[in-house]
Amino acid sequence: MSGRSRSSTLYLKKLEKLEICSCEELESIIGGATDEEESLTSSTSPLPPDDAFSQLQSIKIESCPKMKNVVGPELLPLLHNLRRIRVNEASNMEEIIAVPSPTSIPAATFPLQLPLLTSISVLGCSEMKRVLTLELFMFLPNLQTIHVHDCKEMKDVIGGQELDHGATSSLFLSPITAASPGIQLSTRKLTLNLSDLKELESICSWTRLRDLIHVIYISRCPKLKRIEMLDDASPPPALK
Repeated sequence: MSGRSRSSTLYLKKLEKLEICSCEELESIIGGATDEEESLTSSTSPLPPDDAFSQLQSIKIESCPKMKNVVGPELLPLLHNLRRIRVNEASNMEEIIAVPSPTSIPAATFPLQLPLLTSISVLGCSEMKRVLTLELFMFLPNLQTIHVHDCKEMKDVIGGQELDHGATSSLFLSPITAASPGIQLSTRKLTLNLSDLKELESICSWTRLRDLIHVIYISRCPKLKRIEMLDDASPPPALK
C-alpha cells in the first residue's frame, strides 16, 4: 500500500468493516508514500474523493508494527459513519487520530470531526502515551467508551490543557463556542475501562470531564494516585 501513489489507490465506497492483521510492512491505511514519492506526487495528486470510505463503520488494526496512527490526515475527513476503532498489539502506534498540519490541508476544506464514533479500544500498544488530545475529544460528540489495556507508556487518557470558552484551532472548521461543551455534557455518558497501565498518572486534567463520566473501571494502574473528577465532595452527576 505504501508503494502506491495516491492517484492509483482503490477507494472502497461500500466498505463497512475494515480489519488489518499481521501486516508487518504496512504504514497507513491510505497515503503513506515514501519521501521520494511524496515529493513527486504531492503537487499533482488529488485528495481522495468525498465518498471514499463513506460507509466505513469499523476499523480494527492488529499486529501491524510499522503503523503509527489509525486515522491519518487523508482519511480523517472521509469517515462520516465510523463508529468503532480497535487497535491490538501495534508496537509503534503513537496516536489513534493524526491531525494534519495547518499548511498541509486548508482548514476551510477540512471538517475535523468523527460525528458517529462511539468506541475506542487500545490494547498492547507500548509506545502510545495518550489516547486523545482534549481538542480531539471535544470533536467526538458521541464517544461513549474508551478501553485501554496493557499500554506500557500510557501516561494520561485524554491529554491537554483546559479549554477556554471560544477557544479555536486553525484546523477546526467550526470554533469551540461557549455553548458547544454544554450541549455535549448534557447528552454524553462516557465509560472508561483502564487496566494494566503501569505509567498512567492522570485520566484527564479537564475538570468538566466529571460531568460526562458514567462508568469507571480501573485496575492495576500503580502510578495513578488520584482521579481528578472525583476530588469534589459530591460525585459526578452522571456517575453510575
